[in-house]
Amino acid sequence: MTSIGFQQIDMSVNTVLAISPQDHLAITIVGVAWVSTAYALGMIWTALALIDRWRGTHGEGNINFVSVIAALVMAAAWPIVLAALIVM
Repeated sequence: MTSIGFQQIDMSVNTVLAISPQDHLAITIVGVAWVSTAYALGMIWTALALIDRWRGTHGEGNINFVSVIAALVMAAAWPIVLAALIVM
């Protein structure tokens, strides 16, 4: 015990807890799933922003199936497209 009542903790290499290989794999899979979900949400949001921009201010633009597919393909690079939409 120290003078203020807390016990000293041994932080040597032998007492440091490590995660098991199974836990490491699970944490990696969950991390990749979270990042993939965030990326997919960004793609959807950017595709909708592109379609909205192509429609025009009064909705007079002609949006068809090819336009939607083109927006989804272009939205794959959504960080760059988002920057271009903000700048322009």
